[in-house]
Amino acid sequence: MHLLEPDAALQSALLNYIDDVAVYNAAIAAGFTDLHGTQRESLTPWPRDLFPLIEDRKLKLQHEYVVFLNSYEQA
Repeated sequence: MHLLEPDAALQSALLNYIDDVAVYNAAIAAGFTDLHGTQRESLTPWPRDLFPLIEDRKLKLQHEYVVFLNSYEQA
């Protein structure tokens, strides 16, 4: 996560994703094989804003990289 340099919103979404995966894996390990319907509702919610936040951060980092390359070439 540190390489992504997340802002507060992205860091929160990433931590929610990690939590969702951990709870899902724990439910499977505990023997919950049908995680649809009411059992799925008891799990942590999926961070729906995760992918748009990652895409936005990726574009910002790409822009910073291009600016860096341009400044390096001009030096």
